[in-house]
Amino acid sequence: MYKRQALTSVLLTFGLLTKSNEIVAFKACGLSIYRLIVPVIIIGLILSLVSFLIQERILPYSNRKAEEIWDRINDVPPRSYRYLDRRWVFGKTNRIYNFTYFDPEERAFNKLSIFEIDIKNWSLKRRIFAKKGVLNGNLLILENAWLREFDKEQSLKFIEASNLKLYSPETEDYFIKEWKVPDQMNFFELKKYINELEESGFETVKFKVDLNYKISFPLISLVITILAFPFSFLMGKKGALYGIGLSIGLTLIYWSMIGIFKSLGYINLLPPFLAAWGPNFLFLLIGVYLLFNIKT
Repeated sequence: MYKRQALTSVLLTFGLLTKSNEIVAFKACGLSIYRLIVPVIIIGLILSLVSFLIQERILPYSNRKAEEIWDRINDVPPRSYRYLDRRWVFGKTNRIYNFTYFDPEERAFNKLSIFEIDIKNWSLKRRIFAKKGVLNGNLLILENAWLREFDKEQSLKFIEASNLKLYSPETEDYFIKEWKVPDQMNFFELKKYINELEESGFETVKFKVDLNYKISFPLISLVITILAFPFSFLMGKKGALYGIGLSIGLTLIYWSMIGIFKSLGYINLLPPFLAAWGPNFLFLLIGVYLLFNIKT
């Protein structure tokens, strides 16, 4: 919203100055048009910085609260975020853990089931169950356990053991960390989440687009103010209503381009960097081209 307001403010301010011939007075005093854009760029940078801080510090929490309220309105069971509420955890590799309770002090699971998945075929390779499991670093010790192996969903082997030891890529910290969806993560949390998904063999193109977008989106304020500056001189004597209509039109075009580029990035037709930064580069080039063609 404030990005459109920044665009409208620049268009109206310099458009009205042009209409009242005050720009001519600036030129008569020897003040270049390019000197006038300096405060515009500074304000654009400040808006971009504020936007980034809001996105990193406030927006993730707000998205989480909004989802909780929406679930409550629609009478949908709330999503579990805290480790005490979680019962299913996807591991770093190909394991899915299910348990009734995890004690972080004892590092112990109660009624632990481990499902090992063949990621390529999305089929079950092995299931392990234990009444109790204890994590000791990267060693998972299972008590009163059984193991069943599968091949093409057919059971091949069944083993019972009073004590079974498995290597676990996940330590206790992995099971007690707060879980978030990507919209509720800041830049560094999302980057770490992408690395974890890649280690598990999952496709991360969509998340990489979103990661780049977390940097490119705040800079829209700067790009839009630079773009608005030369357009304000094109308003001439047309007035404020023309400036408002022009700002709405430019905003709609900008947001449409953002949606198109992101969609192309999501389906891997554009690299993640270009999908997130493409609209900014395109409109910045247009703004700079028009800026250097203004009569000073």
